[in-house]
Amino acid sequence: MPKNMKRLWAVLCCIGLLTGCDRLVEDESSPATTNSPAATDAETSETSTTEGDSTPAPVDFTLAPYPLERSTCAMMIPSTFQVDSPSILSESVSLSGESPNDAINLMVYDAWDETEFASFTEDDLFSMIYYSVTLPELQYFKEAQLSHANGLSYKAYIGEAVGTIDGEPTYINILSVNCPDTGKMYVLSMRDQDGEYQAYREHLADYLYLGKNGFVAENDTLIEAPAPEPIVYTNDELGYTIHLPETWQQADEEMKEYLRTNVTYDYDSLDIFIDRSLNSLTIAAKSLDEFSGSSALNSQTFYAAMDQAKEWMTGAGGNELVASKSCEIGTYPAYQLMIDHTAGATPSTSVSWFILQDDDHQQMMCISYRYYEDTDAAFAEEVLDCISFQEVIPS
Repeated sequence: MPKNMKRLWAVLCCIGLLTGCDRLVEDESSPATTNSPAATDAETSETSTTEGDSTPAPVDFTLAPYPLERSTCAMMIPSTFQVDSPSILSESVSLSGESPNDAINLMVYDAWDETEFASFTEDDLFSMIYYSVTLPELQYFKEAQLSHANGLSYKAYIGEAVGTIDGEPTYINILSVNCPDTGKMYVLSMRDQDGEYQAYREHLADYLYLGKNGFVAENDTLIEAPAPEPIVYTNDELGYTIHLPETWQQADEEMKEYLRTNVTYDYDSLDIFIDRSLNSLTIAAKSLDEFSGSSALNSQTFYAAMDQAKEWMTGAGGNELVASKSCEIGTYPAYQLMIDHTAGATPSTSVSWFILQDDDHQQMMCISYRYYEDTDAAFAEEVLDCISFQEVIPS
């Protein structure tokens, strides 16, 4: 192998993970299976206590707004609950109460088919979120109506079960909302030991907010966020301008820091954009100043190195090369890779372009679009139309 091809191989090994050899979205494990509360005559009862139980003293709490970033939903929560370590790249969130066995969870799944959801059962509901209680007994299961759906079409069910933890009565209430308008199913739940939060958990449908544009907190309440605007962004260091639809936004520093640690290793500059479905578009570059003079890369050595490097890029378990080809983007030689990623709970596909930019300053630019649903595949054909390139100015 020529010397400069070996050196390019080393560069590709550093930046090749942009093709998706690690996940851009944290895996959410499938809900653990458990024995759902058995349907009994208690199904039609809406009381949360069994005969002979004393009524618990209610907890005094105020409600606080909790908008979910990058999501179309939000919730009002008791101020006595605190957010656990939030997931950087997920719409789901967990909160803990002052008691170690009190918890609130919001999980966001893909929407079910409307016909399928029409036959949703209590077993389906209580399999959505697993809470470790002993011998849960169903108290009720019924349809629910949201107080804050903001004109969206949906269908919802709510249910309650009571069991024990360490011999203490523990209540579980779960609300599941299937919303075809947003393509999501929202599952809000509460585990309440001793039943002190009955006033909250039995009215979950009043505290979940759905809207087309998401929500922001204002004056201790939630208001729907304004409609997003299309993105126009220029990065002179990388040498490009991008135009993206209003469904996209640029990743914040927290997310970029996560990716610096977990996904990408070596680069000179990096931009990340995400959409409401958590599909991602990553644009990064690596200087090729080491390839200078007689060692400067040309299209022939670039294509030859990429033909060999693609085997390494798809060599990790769960990555399958779908297609690859040499091409040109503008006046630059480029190489396209399409990879299926099957590891983890959520399969995905990435379409990536490696571009050898050879102006006065050589650099390798990587553009990678990663998506999770086949319905989002078409945007891969539009990615390059969204980007215009400009001469890279060395810093």
